[in-house]
Amino acid sequence: EQLRVVLAHERAHLANRDVRWRLVARVLSALHFPGTRARLLQALVLASEQRCDRVAADEVGSRVLVAETLLAVERLYA
Repeated sequence: EQLRVVLAHERAHLANRDVRWRLVARVLSALHFPGTRARLLQALVLASEQRCDRVAADEVGSRVLVAETLLAVERLYA
Protein backbone atom coordinates (compact mmCIF):
# COMPACT_ATOMS: atom_id res chain seq x y z
CA GLU A 1 0.00 0.00 0.00
CA GLN A 2 2.79 2.42 0.85
CA LEU A 3 4.43 1.76 -2.48
CA ARG A 4 1.16 2.71 -4.20
CA VAL A 5 1.16 6.00 -2.28
CA VAL A 6 4.76 6.82 -3.22
CA LEU A 7 4.18 5.97 -6.88
CA ALA A 8 0.95 8.01 -7.02
CA HIS A 9 2.73 10.94 -5.42
CA GLU A 10 5.64 10.79 -7.87
CA ARG A 11 3.32 10.35 -10.86
CA ALA A 12 1.57 13.54 -9.78
CA HIS A 13 4.93 15.35 -9.87
CA LEU A 14 5.48 14.09 -13.41
CA ALA A 15 1.98 15.00 -14.56
CA ASN A 16 2.32 18.53 -13.19
CA ARG A 17 5.84 18.98 -14.60
CA ASP A 18 7.03 20.14 -11.19
CA VAL A 19 10.73 19.91 -12.03
CA ARG A 20 10.23 22.23 -14.99
CA TRP A 21 8.21 24.74 -12.92
CA ARG A 22 10.84 24.74 -10.17
CA LEU A 23 13.54 25.48 -12.74
CA VAL A 24 11.47 28.31 -14.24
CA ALA A 25 10.85 29.73 -10.77
CA ARG A 26 14.56 29.58 -9.90
CA VAL A 27 15.51 31.43 -13.09
CA LEU A 28 12.78 34.06 -12.84
CA SER A 29 13.42 34.71 -9.16
CA ALA A 30 17.17 35.20 -9.59
CA LEU A 31 16.95 38.98 -9.24
CA HIS A 32 14.98 38.94 -5.98
CA PHE A 33 16.66 39.50 -2.65
CA PRO A 34 18.06 36.18 -1.38
CA GLY A 35 15.68 35.93 1.58
CA THR A 36 12.64 36.72 -0.54
CA ARG A 37 13.76 34.30 -3.22
CA ALA A 38 14.26 31.51 -0.69
CA ARG A 39 10.79 32.05 0.79
CA LEU A 40 9.18 32.06 -2.67
CA LEU A 41 10.92 28.88 -3.72
CA GLN A 42 10.10 27.16 -0.42
CA ALA A 43 6.43 28.12 -0.84
CA LEU A 44 6.44 26.66 -4.35
CA VAL A 45 7.96 23.40 -3.13
CA LEU A 46 5.48 23.15 -0.24
CA ALA A 47 2.49 23.80 -2.50
CA SER A 48 3.75 21.23 -5.00
CA GLU A 49 4.23 18.58 -2.31
CA GLN A 50 0.81 19.24 -0.78
CA ARG A 51 -0.87 18.99 -4.19
CA CYS A 52 0.85 15.68 -4.91
CA ASP A 53 -0.12 14.37 -1.47
CA ARG A 54 -3.77 15.20 -2.19
CA VAL A 55 -3.57 13.49 -5.58
CA ALA A 56 -2.06 10.38 -3.97
CA ALA A 57 -4.74 10.40 -1.25
CA ASP A 58 -7.47 10.60 -3.87
CA GLU A 59 -5.90 7.75 -5.84
CA VAL A 60 -5.44 5.36 -2.90
CA GLY A 61 -8.55 6.56 -1.08
CA SER A 62 -6.97 7.39 2.28
CA ARG A 63 -5.34 10.53 3.60
CA VAL A 64 -4.29 8.59 6.69
CA LEU A 65 -2.37 6.09 4.58
CA VAL A 66 -0.61 8.96 2.80
CA ALA A 67 0.32 10.56 6.13
CA GLU A 68 1.61 7.25 7.51
CA THR A 69 3.64 6.69 4.35
CA LEU A 70 5.15 10.18 4.53
CA LEU A 71 6.21 9.53 8.12
CA ALA A 72 7.68 6.15 7.20
CA VAL A 73 9.69 7.67 4.34
CA GLU A 74 10.93 10.51 6.57
CA ARG A 75 12.09 7.97 9.15
CA LEU A 76 14.00 6.06 6.49
CA TYR A 77 15.92 9.17 5.44
CA ALA A 78 16.37 10.74 8.90
